[in-house]
Amino acid sequence: MERRVGFVDYRLENFHANTYLALIRGDLAHRGFTVTGCWALDADAGREWANRNRVPWYESAAAMDPHVDCYCVLAPSNPALHEELCRAVLGSGKPVYVDKTFAPSLAVAERIYALADRHGAAIQTSSALRYTNVRRAVANRAESLAIRRVLDAAEDPEALTRLVAV
Repeated sequence: MERRVGFVDYRLENFHANTYLALIRGDLAHRGFTVTGCWALDADAGREWANRNRVPWYESAAAMDPHVDCYCVLAPSNPALHEELCRAVLGSGKPVYVDKTFAPSLAVAERIYALADRHGAAIQTSSALRYTNVRRAVANRAESLAIRRVLDAAEDPEALTRLVAV
């Protein structure tokens, strides 16, 4: 089953857009993922990235919508734009992954989730950094009990409950 992904970003020329595209075309290709479109607020830079990477460019998220099954809202260096980008795609009701940092404030995050709920769109965010060697190195060297508790909470939901209770 093909899963058509649309990238939505501020510029598209960034580490995450390039890395996600490489993953989707590489390690995830056997799972049926393909990037079938992109749109960016900075149209000139976005169009250039799309041409260089052979990804179809659309003049708006609405124009891209018939060509995708789900969205990746990127703009990793511009989380203040995530709400605007989410407004452009959540109305479709399609699943949306929002890059980290999800939102610059709790109020913005709540508005984004409310918008997703209103349109019945599944929405997700995450950070793969918790699985890196850096996290393990910090855990191995952590002298502070507080740091160990935070790191443990990332691995064990019960530890998170205990951490919040402290």
